Amino acid sequence: MAERCTYKMFVSWSIYPRILCRSTCKGSLTSWYPVFGALILVLLLVLQLSMSVLLKTDDRPTDNYVQHVVRKLTELEYANLEAKSVSSNRAGSNIIDLCDAFPHALEGKIEPLSLLKTFPEVRPGGFWRPTDCEPRHTVAIVVPYRDRLEHLEIFLKYIHTILFRQKLEYRIFIVEQATGCTFNRGMLMNIGFLEAMKHGNFSCIVFHDVDLLPEMDDNLYSCSVTPKHMSVNIDKFDYRIPYDSLFGGVVAFSKDHFKFINGFANRYFGWGGEDDDIKRRVDNRGLTVIRPPDSVARYSMLKHGAEAGNKANPIRYFEMKRALEVQNVDGLSSMAFNPNMYKVLDTKLMDLYTKITVEIHKIEVLKVLPTLFPIRPRHPWISSKFRKFIAKEKT
Repeated sequence: MAERCTYKMFVSWSIYPRILCRSTCKGSLTSWYPVFGALILVLLLVLQLSMSVLLKTDDRPTDNYVQHVVRKLTELEYANLEAKSVSSNRAGSNIIDLCDAFPHALEGKIEPLSLLKTFPEVRPGGFWRPTDCEPRHTVAIVVPYRDRLEHLEIFLKYIHTILFRQKLEYRIFIVEQATGCTFNRGMLMNIGFLEAMKHGNFSCIVFHDVDLLPEMDDNLYSCSVTPKHMSVNIDKFDYRIPYDSLFGGVVAFSKDHFKFINGFANRYFGWGGEDDDIKRRVDNRGLTVIRPPDSVARYSMLKHGAEAGNKANPIRYFEMKRALEVQNVDGLSSMAFNPNMYKVLDTKLMDLYTKITVEIHKIEVLKVLPTLFPIRPRHPWISSKFRKFIAKEKT
């Protein structure tokens, strides 16, 4: 009788009713082990789920989350453009439609003889927008520059012709560094971004070397849901990418993406380092880089000799090792922290571009980083290099 009662009591919840009944009647606890094991397994599963939820609350967003947010922002941007296209033109009898995403004027390979020689429709400062349709993108072309007048004249003919065909609203900014300081390409592009935002609400920024000429007009100068590397295949490298992580030459960022990664690093004086640094910043923020097809992303490089003010950066490899550690404090944020890092000497509206002449204060750039992010004792070799580098610049 006792055995039957015990069986009825446990049968409603136990997965081992007969064993429990038998063990209860006999007074033994050995048959309870499977139940204990099942309870421990449940507790471990609950703990694992709790830890997974806690780990998802870290500062770095997941790839899926970032892509979802960017995709939504892009959809909203296109929706706003459509609303703008309709509302801004209802005053007249005709409503201008959005420009084609892939305009019919594109021809593919650019023939030098097909380049426009004059650009009467371009406004002073290098601004243009189509009149027969509403452009889908507002683009700022930012070019770091110094002492390349011959290259600049050729570049302007190519870039204006292509942007005409692609039906973009755009403006070209040539950011020239004044003499007296080692060339700093990364910081010039940060300055170009900040100054461009003062001249218009650009949704897309294309950073472009002045010595790279696009060969295909269907390589679209617009932004995507992720950062875009446009100059994949260059004739200098036999139209092959030198290494997979290359992210330089011509790159496109949306305004939000560029702020999200804190822009370029400011501490690379001289040749090399800033492109690899920003690629690590992009990866560290969970963004992916897209590239156009090899048959489209083709560029020719204009020949030039070595520049006296742009020698190889002797500490670029040391700087790249701590690229992720200082990402939040070196870039757009440090320029806001210390406005004395640069000075805009002049802004001129030329016929085909906006020329911004700036002076970079190297000591201010180098001293702001240890203030915001002290060099840790476990990196004594970086500290030593910086002391020597700054001491040399002061003399």
